[in-house]
Amino acid sequence: MKVIVTGATGLIGGATLRRLLTLPSITSVIALSRRDIGITDPKLETVILKDFHHYPADVLARLSGAEACIWALGRPTDGGDVHDALTFAGADAFAASLLPRLKEGGKKFRFMYVSGHFVEPDQDANLWWLGATRKLRGVVEHKIIDYEKTYSPSWETFVARPAAVTVGKPIYSPLLLGLWIPVEELAAALADVVVNGKTGDPRLANGDLRARGQEALAKTS
Repeated sequence: MKVIVTGATGLIGGATLRRLLTLPSITSVIALSRRDIGITDPKLETVILKDFHHYPADVLARLSGAEACIWALGRPTDGGDVHDALTFAGADAFAASLLPRLKEGGKKFRFMYVSGHFVEPDQDANLWWLGATRKLRGVVEHKIIDYEKTYSPSWETFVARPAAVTVGKPIYSPLLLGLWIPVEELAAALADVVVNGKTGDPRLANGDLRARGQEALAKTS
C-alpha cells in the first residue's frame, strides 16, 4: 500500500511517517513537504511541493498509485489559509488525479484528516478560546466528510480528534483529566485506520485513538 503523509516535519506527521515505515503492509510512503525532511528509508520518497495550493503534473505523477493520505498539515492556531484552503486543494487534487485509477481496480482512497479534540462543529457555540479557528476546523471536518458522498464509493474520510499530544506520559497528566495521547499511540492509530479502515462514525475521539493505537502497538510489539 502506498500512503501520502503531510506535515512530516511536525510532531504528529513525523511520528506517523516513522510508524508507516515499520509496517510490512506499507510498500511506499510519500512525504509531501515544502522541504527535505531529513529521513532516509528504502520505502520513503520525499516530494517537494513549495506551494500546497497547486499540484503540478510532475508531483501528481509521483503520487500515482497512492491509496491513502494522512493530512497532518498546520498548527492548531493556523487560520483558513492553511486548514481550509490547503486541505481542500490537496483533497481535490487527489480526487481528480488518483481516484480514476483506483476505481478501475475496485479500490478506495482513504483520507485521514487530523483535527483536534477542541474543534467545534457548532457554528453558533459561544467560545472564549480560539473560537474562530475551532469553528473553522469544524466546518472543514464537515466538508471533508462530505467527500464520501461526492465520490462514493471510491472515497473514505476519517477525522482524528486528538487532545493534547505528548511525548510519553507527561508528569502533569492528572491535570489533563485524560485529555492527552502519546504521539506513538496517535501515530499507530492513524496508520492502522488508513490500512484497515473503520466502520461507523468517521470521527475518532481521543479515547478511540488511544484504544486503537494501543491495540495496534500491541500487535507489532
